[in-house]
Amino acid sequence: MGKPAINLGTGAFLNHARDYLNGNVLNFEQEGTIIGKKLVQYWGVQYQREYFDYQLDEWQLNDSAGYTLPHSPDSMGYVNPFAQPNNPLEMENVIKGEDIITANEYTGYYEQKWNLGSDSTALSLTAGARANYLDLDKQFLLSPRASLSYRPNWEHGYTFSFSTGYYSQPPFFKELIGFNGEVNDNVKAQTSIHFVLSGQNDFTAWGRPFHYLAEVYYKVLQDLNPYEINDVKIQYYANNDAHGYAAGIDMKVNGEFVPGLESWASVSLLKTQEKINDEAYTGYIPTPTDQRLNIALFFQDFLPHHPTYKMHLSLIYGTGLPFGPPTLNTQYRDSFRFPAYKRVDIGFSKELKGLHTKLKPNNPFHNFKTIWLTLEVFNLLQINNVISYIWITDVSDRQYPVPNYLTPRQLNLKLVMQF
Repeated sequence: MGKPAINLGTGAFLNHARDYLNGNVLNFEQEGTIIGKKLVQYWGVQYQREYFDYQLDEWQLNDSAGYTLPHSPDSMGYVNPFAQPNNPLEMENVIKGEDIITANEYTGYYEQKWNLGSDSTALSLTAGARANYLDLDKQFLLSPRASLSYRPNWEHGYTFSFSTGYYSQPPFFKELIGFNGEVNDNVKAQTSIHFVLSGQNDFTAWGRPFHYLAEVYYKVLQDLNPYEINDVKIQYYANNDAHGYAAGIDMKVNGEFVPGLESWASVSLLKTQEKINDEAYTGYIPTPTDQRLNIALFFQDFLPHHPTYKMHLSLIYGTGLPFGPPTLNTQYRDSFRFPAYKRVDIGFSKELKGLHTKLKPNNPFHNFKTIWLTLEVFNLLQINNVISYIWITDVSDRQYPVPNYLTPRQLNLKLVMQF
């Protein structure tokens, strides 16, 4: 038990990278607000200059049972590890590129907010637009958006709102470089159309204030620039050949479960997928951020009869993110899931200066408003959460994922001083 069933041999791999990047981003921005009796206006303009000088030199060498991969078989289909290969040594995942990228981006926005409600109800409409121009791809973008908010005169403080808009994300340096390391300066902005319906309720429980917020959203995603995550490295396809959608529900309640201390709990449901435009057989596949369920809880409490001591507890649960073998074949991309992410953190704090602790006037820390010393234990239950996978290839070109784990249990000591 615990022994390998078959030993295919031993091997090694080498990931080589000699990259260089020098980047500078300079921007100037001016914003303004005009407040009237029933109308509030917001405006702003921005200029941004981007400069990137980069060189990429990356490759991977795989060794299996004494010879490198890929390795061509002989005429009979047999791979002899002791034979001298007729072809020169081949590397995998070769990325080479060198270029200088300069771009100028001009942005401006204007927004108006109208207060339309009566004295008993609150009704407000916010509408505006944002304009972008990036001289790299010579694309002009106009993004209108609007939101309507209504607060009825009910016994409890309810507020309902609906917002929609057209949003665009001009490409940045990383999004311009494809898998071969070359720059595609024709990459366009990724765009989306948002529809968000939300409701919130301010209520009182146990004599203390609470706030509940729920949102339902759907987003139409267009001109997507697909990407893959290899370990902690993000590689873009550097094109706009995909479209997709994102839909979900977010719910959160926060308030003083314990008098004087803020705590909260949240639940999120999400489904986001994309489809490559030129490959109809692929269908929709999950994006790398497609985490279907996320639950989080943060709770604080004082130690009984000792208000200068407090404890906080954090619980997080998230279903696994998609992943797949490193291949450009989108049919098999992100076809597996990480194990669920689970984490428990706990911390204990001591008030050194604050509401219940006073310092003498000659104490050098007397002028601080609050001073807290906190000892935290991260990943209290020592759960091995997977962050990524390394893919190992054997002689028969089979790939095996080997997990990389996040940090195990860890102690953290911090001192927070507030003026």
